[in-house]
Amino acid sequence: MNESVFLLINAGSVPNPLVLNIALFFSKILPYLVMAASALAFIFGGRQQRRYLLIIAIAASGAALLSWLIGYFAYSPRPFIDSVGELWLAHRDTASFPSNHALFISIFAATYLIFRQWLLGGLFLVLALGISWSRVYLGVHYPLDIVGGVVLGVLVALCVAALLRPVLNLPG
Repeated sequence: MNESVFLLINAGSVPNPLVLNIALFFSKILPYLVMAASALAFIFGGRQQRRYLLIIAIAASGAALLSWLIGYFAYSPRPFIDSVGELWLAHRDTASFPSNHALFISIFAATYLIFRQWLLGGLFLVLALGISWSRVYLGVHYPLDIVGGVVLGVLVALCVAALLRPVLNLPG
């Protein structure tokens, strides 16, 4: 089923150039824009914004370690390694599960939603959908890799937020 859903979403051998460029933007450029905007928000934002970004940074660090451990001990190949679908974004043969792109952007969305920051949480939710779709469309992840990244990102964000909420004196 994972492979079947992948083939429904994947760009195929002759993708629409506009859709392909949108997917490349979501996968290659948008993550850097999020990091740059986060750095600016940390520098120029208020105290509460810096606290949310601190939670995001700690959650992302912990999730990166967990993701690496999962990939190391339970390696799963990427679609192009399995010769499934078409690859439109060069990528190394690293573990496919979980998707780090989905993982990290989900941490942003979950953290802001946990603290009832609906506008930012909703924005990051939309960005998470775009980034997640693009990773499958471009052939670097199976859909379950995305689901795994989202679930892991949300769980880690929930744990870190729960641990740090009282320490950082955040509402909730």
